[in-house]
Amino acid sequence: MLNLSYMRPAVVALAAALLAAPAAQAGPDVEAVKKSVKAVTRLDVVKVERSKILGLYEVQTAGQVFYTDAKGEYILLGAHVFATKDNSNYSQQRMNELAGYKFADLPLKDAIKVVRGDGKRVIVTFEDPNCGFCKQLNKTLDEMGNTTHYVFMVAMLGPESVAKANAIWCSADPAKSWMDWMTGGKAVPAPAQDCATPVERNGKLGQKYRVMGTPAIFFPNGDREQGAVPAAVLEQHFAKQAK
Repeated sequence: MLNLSYMRPAVVALAAALLAAPAAQAGPDVEAVKKSVKAVTRLDVVKVERSKILGLYEVQTAGQVFYTDAKGEYILLGAHVFATKDNSNYSQQRMNELAGYKFADLPLKDAIKVVRGDGKRVIVTFEDPNCGFCKQLNKTLDEMGNTTHYVFMVAMLGPESVAKANAIWCSADPAKSWMDWMTGGKAVPAPAQDCATPVERNGKLGQKYRVMGTPAIFFPNGDREQGAVPAAVLEQHFAKQAK
């Protein structure tokens, strides 16, 4: 998955254009907005409402949040809106609010726990064992060290992912089997016997929290990231947790 937060300059430019549009002062033409979003994204609009950003309207679909002008002539698509006062990702915050995400509510018993170094920095991810970007993220975390990493295994890439995730969970040491596969490329061991796994539950949990791809990254303060973000971005999030 792409981490689209790095498109900020384009977002700022387009937002400025929308704010300058006279039509932005009117109420939204809901039907026009629905038609425009459907044409571009093929997604059905669930709700259209005025956003906190003057002149922009928030468009909610089942799994995404977009922003548009009152007539649906422009759509902020594939980009995030940031709050200038603290550089926070406003789009992601709204996604979190709509999903009802609270770190304390995560059922960590259904996650693999991987401790690196002293484990003082906490991170939670939703990952598919066949996801290449997930493997890249795990290697980055290995290089950074000092994390407690909770992995909710999901199977978004087909039946092979289901079998692999179940085998990892049912192995003698799930954390070792996970890391051996994700960072070492070692074959997933066949479990001694079948066991009950949380993979299906994790998939439903991911849907609840609007996880649209892997890796999806969660932090204790409610921040989220998407994709194999670089170490520098992870360090920024960890620094926020330490304050």
